[in-house]
Amino acid sequence: MGKSSTSFGKDRQPQKRRTKSFRTKILDVIRNESLIGANRDTTKEEAEALYLSHFARRAFDVDDPASATLSRELLNKSYPSLKSSLPPVNFKLPEDATPIEKAEAILQAVSVGDIPPDVGTMLIQAAKYTIDIESATELKDRLAAIEKELGIV
Repeated sequence: MGKSSTSFGKDRQPQKRRTKSFRTKILDVIRNESLIGANRDTTKEEAEALYLSHFARRAFDVDDPASATLSRELLNKSYPSLKSSLPPVNFKLPEDATPIEKAEAILQAVSVGDIPPDVGTMLIQAAKYTIDIESATELKDRLAAIEKELGIV
């Protein structure tokens, strides 16, 4: 497959270099400004350990007015919240059915309470996206066959 105008190669490279991450920037400042016990010879790993130690000490200091906020942030970074997921649902969906028959089966399952309405909507959208992908793929293949037949490619 040929390269598009958005492909990178030897003669086509991005103009800007990526900037440093915020984490790298803060660790550089800690070292360069000799903050929280660091100095210019401190490695990034050591600076990060000093930063976390400083953060944790303040988070657990009941006399520090920011301790509650820092504790919450420390907890959120240590144990990210779990993303909710929908419970599994079981209902009859004929495998050899047409897309409209599958959509009707989903609507029927919603109407009798076998699946919640939001799950039904998600299932119908997923089916629609599948049909869209299948249609686009078929159209692309048919167009390529026509171009080949006409000698365009």
